[in-house]
Amino acid sequence: FWLVFLGELFLTTLGLGLIVVFFRLFEPNFILKNKDNWVFVVLFLFSLISFELTLFFAVEVLGNYFTALPLAFFLFMIPIATPSVIMHFLQKPTKAMLFSVAHGIAVALLLEKASLYGFFSCLCGIVGIMCIGQIRSRQDIYKAAFKTAGITALLSFVLMMCWQAKLPNSPWFPALDQHSIGFTLLMAALGGFLGGFVSVVLSVILVPIFESVFKYTTDLRLMELARMDHKLLRDMVFKAPGTYHHSLVVGSLAEAAAEALGCHALQAKVGSYFHDIGKTNRAEYYTENQKEGVNPHDNLSPQLSAKIIIAHVKDGVAMAKEHNLGQDIIDFIEQHHGESLVSYFYNKAQKIAAQPGSNDEVDEADFRYPGPKPQTKEIAIVSLADACEAATRS
Repeated sequence: FWLVFLGELFLTTLGLGLIVVFFRLFEPNFILKNKDNWVFVVLFLFSLISFELTLFFAVEVLGNYFTALPLAFFLFMIPIATPSVIMHFLQKPTKAMLFSVAHGIAVALLLEKASLYGFFSCLCGIVGIMCIGQIRSRQDIYKAAFKTAGITALLSFVLMMCWQAKLPNSPWFPALDQHSIGFTLLMAALGGFLGGFVSVVLSVILVPIFESVFKYTTDLRLMELARMDHKLLRDMVFKAPGTYHHSLVVGSLAEAAAEALGCHALQAKVGSYFHDIGKTNRAEYYTENQKEGVNPHDNLSPQLSAKIIIAHVKDGVAMAKEHNLGQDIIDFIEQHHGESLVSYFYNKAQKIAAQPGSNDEVDEADFRYPGPKPQTKEIAIVSLADACEAATRS
């Protein structure tokens, strides 16, 4: 057994390694982070080990104890799509689909004579990925679970038809069921329905573990942040109410634009909510929070004013890290101004330097944000929405 297990483990690991090397050579933009590759491999191997243990429990324990039900019911009750759905939460759908295909091939190798089940596993994974889509509420999770359950039930029914309502005589299924064809098909479909539903529910339960261990910001995490009850946002309401309202408007603009362009609307909205949290440290220095007729910049040099304005990005990044918002949200804070110029104070400095008798020298670098420029479509959308809202406000 151990020789067979080690051989299968070696072949599986070799196959995963070849996939990674292939994409690094021919599609380098597809695989960007080593962390993603490690998560892919770890989840893949963990899912195969879990499948073998679950299969043993379902067939050898439940199947032998509940003899009134066909083994097919317990086979299809296994939440086979869970690993693919988890991968979809953590990474892009294309990577999740690749994971589902690789997982299906590995399952086919494990079951030998029941290799069609590997193709079934691949299809169930893709179905789960497509049904979960981009969730934005709890209702979306329930809908995805029922959709996955319904389609998995249909696939289970069809696979049992291909097997002529009898499981293949393999080491995993040593005893053939003696139930009627109609009853076996019905129970296979019911087991598939339960397996599909549990696949989505179980993935929602397990995803937070992968979030915390591998530092991902999934749609589930974004849904939590979108509730607007985070401590940083509550502080913004009291310390910088103008910035809070500004962030809400930017969020609405960015969400609508992202939906129109087919981008990640939820990520754009949540990124907008947190993009200016650094302003709460010195709220009175930003126009939207100033009381009429009171402007602290009137008593400061343009260089110092620009330094204070630019500092909200650095402050925001520090606050986001302190509260574990995740790198995806930090990217919005860090990149939404790109390398743009604080033009108001730059022009003011130039006017002062142009006055007779002035020896001031104006360095444009002192008035530019450190960047980098937006690296994703979602951050670029928020950057444009932020500039538009600020322009109309001023």
